[in-house]
Amino acid sequence: LPFIDRTVKIQQGWFYTNSSNRHEGIDYIKGTIDSPSTWQGFEALAAADGDAIYTTGEVGWGNTVRIKHVLDQTIYYTLYAHLDKSPLAEG
Repeated sequence: LPFIDRTVKIQQGWFYTNSSNRHEGIDYIKGTIDSPSTWQGFEALAAADGDAIYTTGEVGWGNTVRIKHVLDQTIYYTLYAHLDKSPLAEG
């Protein structure tokens, strides 16, 4: 997992369709699944090096970090959403 803290676990997996809801990502949690009163903060690590942009108030995703990665001349993007904070300045 992309975390130093091994108590973080997957809350929801990749891609599912539930009625009109579509989920294309992996949600991680520290605490009891579906029990917001136990949720705790944790540090996330980037999937790979790249150029990162931090934005606040992203509609539907809250605070996000988007990273553009270039690996073997191919461009990939990762998105980290629903963040409490980031060490990056907003950009």
